[in-house]
Amino acid sequence: MQPDFRIPPLAVAVLAILILLGGCGPQQPLQSGSDPAIDDAPDEYVGSASCGSCHEAAYEQWRSSHHAQALQVASLETIRAPLNQPGGPVTLSAGEDDIVFESATESAPLSISHTFGVEPLQQYLVPTERGRLQALRWAWDSRAAKVGGGRWFQLYPEEEIPPGDVLHWRAMSQNWNSMCADCHSTALRKNYDAQNDSFDSQFAELSVGCEACHGPGSKHAQQPDLPLPTAGRLVSAHEQPQICAPCHSRRSQLREGFTGEQPLLDYYLPALLNPPLYHADGQILDEVYVYGSFVSSKMNAMGVVCSNCHEPHSAELRISGNATCTQCHSAAGNPDFPTLTKQDYATSDHHFHADDSPGSFCTDCHMPARTYMVVDDRHDHSFRIPRPDLAATFGTPSACQSCHADKTHLWAAGILEQRFGKPAAGHFSEALVHDATTVTGETKLAALAIDPAQPAITRASALQKLSSGTRNISTRAINKSTRDGSELVRYAALGGIGRLNDATQRAVLQRALKDPVAAVRMEAARQIHTLVEPAGRDYFMPALQSVTDEYIASQILQAERPEAHVNLAVLRIQQGDTAAARTHLEQALKLNHQFIPALINLADLLRAQGHRDQAFVYLNRAAAVRPLAPEAGYALAMWYVRGRDYQRAVDILAQTHHAAPRNVEVTYAYALALNTAEQADAALAVLQQNTAAPGAPEPLLYLYATIARDQGRTQTAIESVQRLLDYAPNNPGYQTLWRELQTSRQAPTVPR
Repeated sequence: MQPDFRIPPLAVAVLAILILLGGCGPQQPLQSGSDPAIDDAPDEYVGSASCGSCHEAAYEQWRSSHHAQALQVASLETIRAPLNQPGGPVTLSAGEDDIVFESATESAPLSISHTFGVEPLQQYLVPTERGRLQALRWAWDSRAAKVGGGRWFQLYPEEEIPPGDVLHWRAMSQNWNSMCADCHSTALRKNYDAQNDSFDSQFAELSVGCEACHGPGSKHAQQPDLPLPTAGRLVSAHEQPQICAPCHSRRSQLREGFTGEQPLLDYYLPALLNPPLYHADGQILDEVYVYGSFVSSKMNAMGVVCSNCHEPHSAELRISGNATCTQCHSAAGNPDFPTLTKQDYATSDHHFHADDSPGSFCTDCHMPARTYMVVDDRHDHSFRIPRPDLAATFGTPSACQSCHADKTHLWAAGILEQRFGKPAAGHFSEALVHDATTVTGETKLAALAIDPAQPAITRASALQKLSSGTRNISTRAINKSTRDGSELVRYAALGGIGRLNDATQRAVLQRALKDPVAAVRMEAARQIHTLVEPAGRDYFMPALQSVTDEYIASQILQAERPEAHVNLAVLRIQQGDTAAARTHLEQALKLNHQFIPALINLADLLRAQGHRDQAFVYLNRAAAVRPLAPEAGYALAMWYVRGRDYQRAVDILAQTHHAAPRNVEVTYAYALALNTAEQADAALAVLQQNTAAPGAPEPLLYLYATIARDQGRTQTAIESVQRLLDYAPNNPGYQTLWRELQTSRQAPTVPR
């Protein structure tokens, strides 16, 4: 049987090791050759200790790795923080059978069951009610004292986090079972019971063991001639990163049971390279880890894999410092990558900084770091050339300014151009940095989306932005991408399928329901329920029902999260089951009473059912959570618009627009509300300010033109329509407005 290690008893790890070692004794000799009984048996997890008897060197490297120490039973040996240290904000002490945590921020001592991570910080887990393990807000800085380590610190140090807040250590955001366990143990089964709001989480190994990457090893242990499940995939430039991705990416989970043999998107859905998780050009922003960046890089496209730089068992760099890079990027080159330019890069002639000074290290310019969790510096793995020219135009980061903060982006761009010439064209960031509200942006994004030479994740990211496009060029790119060879591209293309005509849309969705990859199938089902009226869904049966069941199961897997219940509520509304939808929305608010999407959706549902007073309460609750959140402010303002209280709507939208000045939907609603409230001059001022720059969003330009026309400002209206026709010369709506203005001002004929 598969070892079944439950949490949180302290003795369980010792028992686990005894079980695993017992399986390695002489009563089960290793076999070679084919054994039908072994071949036909399911592959099961046997634990890392079973691997060590044959793979001694790899096992010893792993034992001291961060993977091996990802989750450990709390003991005097595993806790990095000092015990019985007086005068600090936290005191740890050894109890009879546990480690005791005491702090002025807690009303009573807490029992620590497990350590969580090891460097540069170590967190501590506390068992609470109904099978939960919770991560404390206090953490130990494991770095050396000379760089600021050797101290207790609080995560979210600038925030007051009262009990009941989603970020409080007892709340869901700090719940190990849901947020952490899948990557800090091996073969997790979360086992959340929604009816009792409890966990019975189980895993095959208390840490990230050998089988987390190699797959279950029972067959290999009994018959070494049989390869481990992921043996072939671990050497592939495309597939090795997918094995690392479940833990080294920002992603959502679709299923449990990933062993590395299956397509990643059958089990996980990686985040794309767009805001708010990434900067507009795809550089890291939020805590996104490294997979997304790495698979967007030219290095991965040319065959580089994680293990070229990182020793896979210790997870340490194979060589320290610039030598990691110069094993390939040097005058000698590397025969594994023959297309590399042979050149000495680790000299001041290339980096033009003094040796061993900031700016002389490859990572300073090509892998800039961001700090997460207060002390954890993580490098961007897209390995890109600094582009201060893009930073100057679009406000994206530039590695140059991380040191030269007193200089401008244009200054840095001039230095780089002087030394290296103009930046080579063709990097995906030149397109991805745009959005689809302008003709330039939409054209560049559409070209990126269908360019087979670009990484799949960048093409998928472009498609995500194109879903809000308005031109035929977007429609063609979306349609073509639904047949792409990359499942991630096919998935992203479905997000914009509403742009296609009905016949094409139907054919694409029918095909996508039968896609070999789960994420694509589920998105197809979701789009059918969103776009197709109930009477038209019979066309897609029975495949639609089967895939809808898959989608529901993926949400139930996350039933401890309010997001899953909102997703299920939306589906139930689309299916006409408003009672079930309300139940899911109320459950979402039980899990997180501050969850704005649940508050807004429940308000909309109640309003549609005629319960206006109740709906208004939920809208105000949403606005109170984050008063300046665009979605909350917009929803509350629309309430007042429906009630014809335009001035109240204007007041709310003014605050919301000030907090989110680049939100096109909020800006549009604000200007329209001002105009409706008979404040046309103020509306025109808002629109003038938000359309002054080249590439202004078309909806704002069109509103600007129509309000200006109505106010008799014909020349202003003509100028706005001229810009619209520059974007889309054949748009019939723009042409009609131009002709109206021509009649009143004898404007020239429609430009071509």
